[in-house]
Amino acid sequence: MMKHLVFVDGNGQIFNALKAALDCGYRVSFVQSAEFQYYEQSAQSAALLQQLNAVIVLPRTTDAELVYGALRTLHLSHPVDAVFSLLDLPIVAVSHACHRMGVRFADAAALARARDKHTMRETLHASGIPSARSARVTDLDAALSAAREIGYPVILKPVSGLASIAATCVVDDAHLRRAWESAEARISAFPEDVRRNLGGGLLIEERLSGRMFSVELARRGSEQFLFMLSGRDRNAFDETDVLGITMPALLDPQQSREAVAYANSVLDALGFEFGFFHIEMMWTKNGPRLIEVNPRPMGGNMPKLYEQLTGKSIFPALFALHLDEPVDHGIDPNWGVVASWRMRTAAPTLGPVKVDWRTLLNNDPDIVNVTWDPLAATDGAIQDQALLGRFQIRRRDGATAVADARRLLAEVERQAGIELCYPSDRFLPADRPLTPA
Repeated sequence: MMKHLVFVDGNGQIFNALKAALDCGYRVSFVQSAEFQYYEQSAQSAALLQQLNAVIVLPRTTDAELVYGALRTLHLSHPVDAVFSLLDLPIVAVSHACHRMGVRFADAAALARARDKHTMRETLHASGIPSARSARVTDLDAALSAAREIGYPVILKPVSGLASIAATCVVDDAHLRRAWESAEARISAFPEDVRRNLGGGLLIEERLSGRMFSVELARRGSEQFLFMLSGRDRNAFDETDVLGITMPALLDPQQSREAVAYANSVLDALGFEFGFFHIEMMWTKNGPRLIEVNPRPMGGNMPKLYEQLTGKSIFPALFALHLDEPVDHGIDPNWGVVASWRMRTAAPTLGPVKVDWRTLLNNDPDIVNVTWDPLAATDGAIQDQALLGRFQIRRRDGATAVADARRLLAEVERQAGIELCYPSDRFLPADRPLTPA
């Protein structure tokens, strides 16, 4: 009998996930929010939706009762075998609905602890797990007091985030005042339900210093599945902006083992025994420290990068996890390393950007993909910090991938006569092992 998979809302990867489920031969349904959609629709995505078993549009997907009603409707037509959500905002509501349905999903209480970053850090501290200091604040005066107590620089961000929206590193009182005003303006632009799900107030958090990376893993009771450690390469001008991803991360085997052990201790403390996780961390002078737990597979461009490196999609592993089937996982050092970097302007351009990509691509077959943002095709000047496009480059090891990616950025700068942003902390000694064991 054909298994019935239901997706409740999603991020920019939702249509790739839906297509992967169809390609695997499943019956697929989709529950959307009318109020807020964190993905772009197109003629291609509309055609994909026509292939689904059903599409239900709810006023919002953060209401557990509405989600339960949609799942019941779908279940009465064709029994539901598994439910997924690729978006953080509705995930607690989806968990409650799945519990009532008797469909396995990550625990709602654990999800709520992970979504509330202040509660998450309090939980870790209570469990003896080292973590950054933080304070939940509801007004600017409280924010200033917390920042002075923790010590500048600090991170200002929503209590329950959405990507890196309204997150910034602030260095003094004046900067915090400006950042607070900007964060309030950005958050107030969202619909009321979204604002409520971003948490009450804002968070002042200790700034962690080091190399940022993420651990992609899943749990199913006593079973654990590791998929990837991914380097997250930050903009030297704005450390909350991730310029690129490197797979695998540039960590040595011992660091990789410590990172995975730390990630599992975090999941244990939060109460997760089931789920798929994208766990962002910093490798500090004291070892791994948590940034945040995202109870879903990797987002953004990462699934595509993972497939370019491994030759397989991440989504069948997600389906197998929920369907209680064998899960294909692991990291093979023979894959090499693939890096994806954004091309972002570091200063306004004096005119249009022109690059001979044909020559660059012909000279390097391991540049596996190049995409230009429509902004890059404009006939006029382009502003500071504008995204021009991105490229993916594949090499045998991390040191070579990093060096060649930097050279490619430099060649784009030379041809276009512009200045681009570079990651802030890319280099490691060339003789250091860079592939996880």
